[in-house]
Parts: sequence; structure tokens; C-alpha cells
Amino acid sequence: MIYLFWPTLWLWYRSEYPAIAFFKTMTNANDAFGSHNGTETLYCHPFSDYVYTDGVKELLQQCKDYWLVDLIISHQLNRTVHATSFQVWKLKRCNGDSFLITATDGNNNEIARQSIEYSDFPYDEGTLWLVDETILLSDEY
Repeated sequence: MIYLFWPTLWLWYRSEYPAIAFFKTMTNANDAFGSHNGTETLYCHPFSDYVYTDGVKELLQQCKDYWLVDLIISHQLNRTVHATSFQVWKLKRCNGDSFLITATDGNNNEIARQSIEYSDFPYDEGTLWLVDETILLSDEY
């Protein structure tokens, strides 16, 4: 019976005593949404020609963080970023609710970086790829 209440107890404990919950591990959004293999539908971003896949749509809906796709697309106004046809966007929690998002060309050459002071993104990290104007999870490639 105790096992049914353990997740709820842990969430309460973590919220009441964040300094004591030192054994918390990093959570990756790609682990939670990595079950997609390819995509059946491409979804158009409303204000651009960019599209995103089923996995990205599920991530955005579950986390309610549509700003993530908007941020990636807004960086495409930079000519250096836009000229890179394959981009890896990594979002990583710095501390608390602040994040750092970095974009590379796939070979660890950084092409963009932005600090985010506050986000309610529930995971500690996540990675999206942008390939030829299509935003996708790495498992969907």
C-alpha cells in the first residue's frame, strides 16, 4: 500500500523541503517524449514557414511551453543561425527556474545562446533539432 502513495509523498516532500531533497536527479524531456519514431503530421507555426512534428507538438502541449518554438524561430532572423541547415537546440536548467538555451551546428560549434530568467518548464533539460525548417525531437530524425 505504501507504494501507491510514494510519488505523491515525494512531490509534497520536495516542495516543502527543497534544500533537503538533495538526491533529485536531472530529468530530461527527451526521455519522457522519446517514444516517437518519425511523424505522421507536420504542424505549421502560425507566423512563419517553419513546421514541427508530432513529438514536438506533444512536448509543447504537455509542458504548455509554446514559447520554446517561438524562441527557436525568432533566432532564425540572425543570418548566421539561419544559414545553418542543421541546428541542435539544448535547453538546460541553471538554477531554480532559470534556464540557458544554446544552439549548435551539430558539431558543438555554438551559433546562438540565450539566458532565460524564468520558465515553468517542468524538466531540467531538453533537446530539439531544427533540420531544413522542421523542428523535431532527436528520436524523430
